[in-house]
Amino acid sequence: MKSKYKFAAELNAQQAAELSAIIASNCNARNKKRAQAISLSARGYTIDEISAIMECHRVTVSRWIDQWHEQGIDGLLEKEGRGRMKSLAEEEEKQVLEWLKSDERGTNGLLGKIEKVFGKKISVRDAEAPIQAQWKSMETGSGQPRQAAGRRRIPPMRTRAYRTHGGCCQWRD
Repeated sequence: MKSKYKFAAELNAQQAAELSAIIASNCNARNKKRAQAISLSARGYTIDEISAIMECHRVTVSRWIDQWHEQGIDGLLEKEGRGRMKSLAEEEEKQVLEWLKSDERGTNGLLGKIEKVFGKKISVRDAEAPIQAQWKSMETGSGQPRQAAGRRRIPPMRTRAYRTHGGCCQWRD
């Protein structure tokens, strides 16, 4: 069994500056969390204390410390290409939005048109992605979409919109 008293080695000035920069930046929240965990470990916090502060499992914290020892700052940063890849390229998403704006019928036949023009067979969920992204960018604090003068709102493909609020997911009619 591994010791629960594993610590990150004492940080030099450059490492401390790099971790502080990650914590203070607007980068990925997971990267910030890892950098903060290493910073706490270097200050003498135990794995159990860090896991309680970070609200994650102690094995996760232990893995972050191992990655820090093996790879340094690169071991903490999220690797490129992680997560689900987009089905449509950025230009294709823009084209889909233009089709939705110009087509009065809304989303009827959109999937067939995407398959015919781009040669990609995608799901309704994938076709909704650019719409949902635009929908989120139009929202105000009241939850109602903002409409630019002279433009009609892009209708969602489903009657209920899927929303997240503070990490809690819910359906809204």
